[in-house]
Order: sequence, then structure tokens, then C-alpha cells
Amino acid sequence: MEVYTSFASAGETVAAVLHVPESTPAPGVIMCHGFTGHKAETHRLFVHTARDFAAHGLAVLRFDFRGSGDSAGDFRDMTITRESRRPTATASACWGSAWGDVSPPAPQDGTNG
Repeated sequence: MEVYTSFASAGETVAAVLHVPESTPAPGVIMCHGFTGHKAETHRLFVHTARDFAAHGLAVLRFDFRGSGDSAGDFRDMTITRESRRPTATASACWGSAWGDVSPPAPQDGTNG
């Protein structure tokens, strides 16, 4: 299942697509595009990859950074400093882990969070 959705980042709306596998809860992957990219990427690479991951049991969130693709904002406002702070990537991780049918991946250090 693919769910077209959005979330807020620094006061702007971020366009996103959540790919949900047949069996949930499921571990998740967040796909972040490059500086001039978008959530589909060239030749729909992210679309095909997300669908394949979902077919193999992973939930996938792909989104457009602010000022890119279908998200609010103006790309001309994008700077290396703004991008390096990645508030949109952080917001996507928080939003993705809060999704009701998707459980976040287990910590790699052996703790429970």
C-alpha cells in the first residue's frame, strides 16, 4: 500500500509517500534524496526501490526536502548550512516512527531505546 501524505518541517509542508508492507508492524527505511533531487528520483529509482523494499517487508518513507519536488518552500532558499542541519530529515524520522502501523527498527546497541 502506498499512502500519499505530508508532515511539517520548520513551518513548511513536506510532501511524502509512505510504502507499507503487507505485514505490520515492520521496520522502516527513510529515503533522503540528494541536493537537487526529489522523492521519485531520476528514472523513478526511489519509487521502484521503495516498492521492492515494501514487497520484502520494510516500511519506506520517501519525501521531498523543503524547496524540492512537491514540498513547500523555495529551492533558492536552500543552502549547504540549511541542508546540513537536516531539520526535514529529522522531522521525517519522528513522523515515520510515530506512524501507527509501522514500528521503528530496534536499536543496534542492544538496548530497548
